[in-house]
Amino acid sequence: MAGDDGQREWAAGLHAMKRIAHPEEIAQAALFLASNMSSFVTGSALWADGGNAAVKL
Repeated sequence: MAGDDGQREWAAGLHAMKRIAHPEEIAQAALFLASNMSSFVTGSALWADGGNAAVKL
């Protein structure tokens, strides 16, 4: 992620979890959707945003 420590801290504060996701965490969400574990998932959005969407409601 670009920016200095202050900018990263500011961006982390936008999320309910108060941190920025690790790339592996985003990849795990994509892998779940591509796996057999999601075989019954249809018409849904999987928000891998650290609660950012929840605090915006």
